[in-house]
Amino acid sequence: MTTASMTEATRSPLAPNPIGWLKTVMAQLGAARRANTTASCPAIASQDISGGKVLVLPGMMGSRLSVLNGDQLEAAWLHPAQIAAGGIARLKWPAPVKATGALAASYGQLLMRLRMAGFDAEFLPYDWRQSPTITGDELIAQLRAQDLSGVTLVCHSMGGLVARQMAAADPDGEVIARVITIGTPNRGCYAPLQMFDLSHPTLGTLARIDTVHDRRTLVRDYLSDFPGLLAMLPSGANTDANHFDPSDWPASAVRPCTDLLDDARATVAALPAPDARFHQIIGTGHSTIVGARAADSGFQFDRSDDGDGVVPRSSAEHGDLPRYFVRCAHGMLCNNRTVIATTLDLIRKGRPVSRAAKVTDRTAIFDRLRQARPDFA
Repeated sequence: MTTASMTEATRSPLAPNPIGWLKTVMAQLGAARRANTTASCPAIASQDISGGKVLVLPGMMGSRLSVLNGDQLEAAWLHPAQIAAGGIARLKWPAPVKATGALAASYGQLLMRLRMAGFDAEFLPYDWRQSPTITGDELIAQLRAQDLSGVTLVCHSMGGLVARQMAAADPDGEVIARVITIGTPNRGCYAPLQMFDLSHPTLGTLARIDTVHDRRTLVRDYLSDFPGLLAMLPSGANTDANHFDPSDWPASAVRPCTDLLDDARATVAALPAPDARFHQIIGTGHSTIVGARAADSGFQFDRSDDGDGVVPRSSAEHGDLPRYFVRCAHGMLCNNRTVIATTLDLIRKGRPVSRAAKVTDRTAIFDRLRQARPDFA
């Protein structure tokens, strides 16, 4: 296992003029579990694929979704006017949607830097409501239909789970040469429980914008049915409860139906392990929920700074894969210049080589030693 800490991670990833940067990004874009060991793969880890195809997979809620109205596609997620008018109802599972892009504020800078570095880079959006196993099979079929090879997948959060299924469906590495996961919850995270507990900040924002639905209605009638959200529930030997069993949930929480939780448990159990093509970039240094138990007033959460604010480090780490740590919050990982520099290095050479990715101070060296510990099952 390779571990390293990345410096400069504490500097602000925002451009001096955020509005100007966002306009530039939009113009550039055309306005548009479970194994403890790493599987083998014949892909060449040191292959220099500079200039090759790079596909960026967003995380949960990071892909823009549209619905068909007659013969026209209409934006549903994330469109503020649609959300304000109760448009979340258009995403009710299993109503068909089309993934039509990614949120520029979260992923535009990463895509732009990849293109500036000479890569043929584009977004690979997907329906994040769907389970990662089904989505992964659909996406690898799309890549094969385009006769692509030597592809690098750069995946944020849930996108890394989708990539695990994609890579397993391409065991000989004919299509996918390398996978870089950024803040991926390989053993789940506690954000879904916050949603069902009605305490997640994103849910609060949606409820304030939505003039039709309150928090409980949003979760009960829409979000609770999403297989993708349920597949990100905490799992593994390091969790303190069986969160796929509704009897372990507080009475005040919105409880998904038992059949959906059983399906999610099966999905997580069937998700293939990442193989030798994978590299992990993991965020640390932010208060992160690392445990939950039922209480009278809802879930009682335990926190630690050993995570990125959403994904605990113990969940992000998987097998004996090369991994690199950065002090950065989950939602800003793909805007962080050290993460971007390391991603470019990994695509080109399979290892960090730029100044931004090297260990250069005693604090970073201490972090590297502290974070090199055995993996959980």
